[in-house]
Amino acid sequence: MKLVSLLFAVVAAGPAGSYSGTKSILGLKINGAITIDDAARFDLSISGAATVDCKQEAYSLSGSGSIVLPNVAKSGDCVHDALASAKIKFESVTYDSSADSITVNVKKSFLKIAIKLMKNAEMEVTYNYRYDAPRGTYKGSKKVLGLSIDSSLTFDDSSHFDLLISGAASVDCKQESYTYDGGSSISLPDEGNSGDCLHDAMASAGIKLESISYDAGADTVTVKVEKIIGISITLSKTNPMEVQFYDLPEDYLGNALAYLQGNYVQKSGSLLRGIVVG
Repeated sequence: MKLVSLLFAVVAAGPAGSYSGTKSILGLKINGAITIDDAARFDLSISGAATVDCKQEAYSLSGSGSIVLPNVAKSGDCVHDALASAKIKFESVTYDSSADSITVNVKKSFLKIAIKLMKNAEMEVTYNYRYDAPRGTYKGSKKVLGLSIDSSLTFDDSSHFDLLISGAASVDCKQESYTYDGGSSISLPDEGNSGDCLHDAMASAGIKLESISYDAGADTVTVKVEKIIGISITLSKTNPMEVQFYDLPEDYLGNALAYLQGNYVQKSGSLLRGIVVG
């Protein structure tokens, strides 16, 4: 059985995920949290000495690490109104890429307050992807007695595939029924029946289908036929493995692990960050 090991860790090129921190000022505790929704918006929460709960606040990140809030000076903006209500003046928000931290600077009366928010813990994980069954498209070619045989097999779902053979014989059958025993054998329940596409195409070419088998370790499919002599064609996966990074909203957690075959999802603050292999 093939195991593909993928090591996954998020590298901070810019703020991502959730950051939180606490600071005590004159006996009062201030809790702060920022969740980065995307490259242009974040959610800001402050509790304790003041209450701020603002979603989707617009921001931009400068090359120097300054996080600019273009609407914070405008009446009607959530952060502006919440801070004004608490008699707090916004000073700045900065991002330190080396520490992957965010510092919020505000001022209340004569007192300047800096709250450092650290990245919420993320995991480094190793994900082993296991090929349990054939999927996708497999292709292969073989020369027999000077004749080239090209074959392609595409698995539509867990019970149907499309088979294409060209060259010494011509077969083009869609949605052919099959069963896979979970080991290596792929059986075609209708292949022996007249009227079945594969049966009729093979019979017309004077070819007898011997077997179709799947090698999970190599992720290959082997088609064996007989036309005077036995012919074995090994079909290899056409597309290389792809690794994709994505963020999903937290409420997707219930279905995330079933999102795609070969999927690992990791919770990171209020985001789910993961990989998809295929």
